[in-house]
Amino acid sequence: MTLAARIIRILKTKLGERVGMPTYGSELYKLRDRALTPEVRLLFVKYCKEAIEKWEDVKVTKAQIQSVNASTGAFSFLLTLDNGETIEGIAS
Repeated sequence: MTLAARIIRILKTKLGERVGMPTYGSELYKLRDRALTPEVRLLFVKYCKEAIEKWEDVKVTKAQIQSVNASTGAFSFLLTLDNGETIEGIAS
């Protein structure tokens, strides 16, 4: 599994959802259906950094929400890692 695939899996898993791994996952689900305010943008960065840096040996240097689907509440995002890799994904 690639680094990008592992990171997407971490971000799409709700924190505490995995049996036997209560600290695996992220809190991005808490942002669903919330208005895209500066606070939500900061929480997005926080939740991404916390989850990824706990489980992978990389640092998130930039995390940004690109767009929000108003009908589903899902958002697309772009991450930049300290190894130069960029990862695009969708969180719902």
